[in-house]
Amino acid sequence: MKDKEKKLIEEFRAKYEPELAIVFNEIKNISPMTDVVLKSHLLIEDLLNKILKKQLVTSKYFDELKLGFYQKVYLCRSLGNMSEDKEWNLIILLNNYRNVVAHNLNSADRKKRLEAIKTVIWEFAQHNSFSCKGFDDIAFVEAAFLLSHQFLFHRLLSLCEKNPLTQAEAASNIH
Repeated sequence: MKDKEKKLIEEFRAKYEPELAIVFNEIKNISPMTDVVLKSHLLIEDLLNKILKKQLVTSKYFDELKLGFYQKVYLCRSLGNMSEDKEWNLIILLNNYRNVVAHNLNSADRKKRLEAIKTVIWEFAQHNSFSCKGFDDIAFVEAAFLLSHQFLFHRLLSLCEKNPLTQAEAASNIH
């Protein structure tokens, strides 16, 4: 290797190696919270998709709409008897938290959005005689996801009673 090439490599390393170390560290150390938030969000979005598709005469072109999460939430919320504000607000809080986790490595909003989720779970616990004392942050997010998932799954089941699932749809609901 020529001296000029060595010098270029050394300059590159000096300039970019600290940044690359940060990037690789972030990739290597994905937190359990990030994993729970991202996977939970995907599962909720999957249920929103199923609810919306169940309302359509044909879902053939549904994916071509390229609807975002908020559009899906508000479309589902607009469909008849599904306007339970607390449950929908929790889904939106989870999405807001997911957005901060997915799009910002370090954000002051992260703690604020997590606290909003925790407040809803504490209120739910008080009204439903269960304790979330001793929950860590991940347990609060998991509880919020489970409540949201249960809420949406029951909506999907009620739609299926009105319009039974095809065999293919039933098979796709088994995770």
